[in-house]
Amino acid sequence: MQKESKALKKSVRPWEYQEAVEITKTRYRDWHKATVGLVGELHAAQCALSNAGYRSDITSCQDGTRFPTFEKFLEDVGIPKRTAYNWLQLYLPEEGRLLTQDEYKTKKIFEFEELIKQLEGSTGKSIDWRPEGWSTACENYYKSKLKQKKLFAIAQRDSFDQAELFNREYLASLSDRFDVGSPEEILAFGELCEEVKPYAVKEVPVSKQARVIKLVEAALAEFQPTVRDKVARFVAESIIRREVK
Repeated sequence: MQKESKALKKSVRPWEYQEAVEITKTRYRDWHKATVGLVGELHAAQCALSNAGYRSDITSCQDGTRFPTFEKFLEDVGIPKRTAYNWLQLYLPEEGRLLTQDEYKTKKIFEFEELIKQLEGSTGKSIDWRPEGWSTACENYYKSKLKQKKLFAIAQRDSFDQAELFNREYLASLSDRFDVGSPEEILAFGELCEEVKPYAVKEVPVSKQARVIKLVEAALAEFQPTVRDKVARFVAESIIRREVK
């Protein structure tokens, strides 16, 4: 047991800047993606360079007083800062492994939910106040959550009074559901335009007519699938009858 303990102690060498740079650079060049070994080296470097007592590089600095930062380490290794920090978020040093994408997503949602609890539980703060650790991703998640709450509230209503016929929030929510932004959505909308083009009214741009289709589909999505086609047929026939009159 004593022999095993000595061997283990001998294998744990003091962290050295230049040696770590070479090891990490080699692993990054060979793999060019997040691996346990590569991200483990990044984690070790980050810990070492955040330690105020680290001085193994003091002779390499011209003025003899400044120490390398973790950002300087990344620069010497050749790894973009954003990439490195994204990889580090996947690393579990106590387990010596990387999170899967599902695990990472669960972890981030948990973090966002905890921050949202702080935000919603705060009193006496300005409307723009956000708790420490709040990020753009958290803000987007929060806004998406608020939007879903509003949509759910709208969908739960059994009837709409006359004023709600022109409810801007409701109309905006329908528009948001088919907002064409991602490459996939753009391609899907283009395919729809091509599909309806032979039947579209020639005097009106096909894209405008296709957008009406998407708007109607978004509205029909509030109905159960078992009755959705019946409601669609009713709406279409009602519009035709009203136009005939």
